[in-house]
Amino acid sequence: MRAAVILLCGRSGAGKTTIAERAKECFEVRGRRLLILDENIIRQGLSSDLGFSTEDHVEQQRRLGFVAELFSTGGIAVIVASIAPMAAARKAFFAGCPTARLAHVDAPLRVCKGRDAKGSLAKGLVRADIPFQEPSRSAVDVYLPTDVGLTVSELAMKVVRAMARSETPLLWLTEPGIYR
Repeated sequence: MRAAVILLCGRSGAGKTTIAERAKECFEVRGRRLLILDENIIRQGLSSDLGFSTEDHVEQQRRLGFVAELFSTGGIAVIVASIAPMAAARKAFFAGCPTARLAHVDAPLRVCKGRDAKGSLAKGLVRADIPFQEPSRSAVDVYLPTDVGLTVSELAMKVVRAMARSETPLLWLTEPGIYR
């Protein structure tokens, strides 16, 4: 059975990894396995040969999509937490993982600069001013605004519900309310 995959895209510091970690807790409580593919961690190994050029961003997303698809076909749900700053990069991701969903973690740049939880901006690992092409509304399956008073748990549940709707219902039989 194919498991769900969702790409959480947004600026550095938007809250992608935090939301992914909370969603993983929701999966584990239900006895489900979920893998988080965090772009920053993947860049330390699988993609350590890549920089931050347009071509490298596209290649990074292609690799993430490929790996996510492998786990999905093995029955393991995947959340990919990645900036995915441009439409071409997201297109490369979905070429490798065509059944994945897209979630836009939307946070204003000023908020992202203030968070920088991983120190990525301060260490120069990413640039705060990197052009981020907002995904079109029609391309987004789940919109996650982080500055409108929703808790991390509420945002994570939006992700979990979207993933549940995209999977075989048999995987969620013990959770009848999850489809709301």
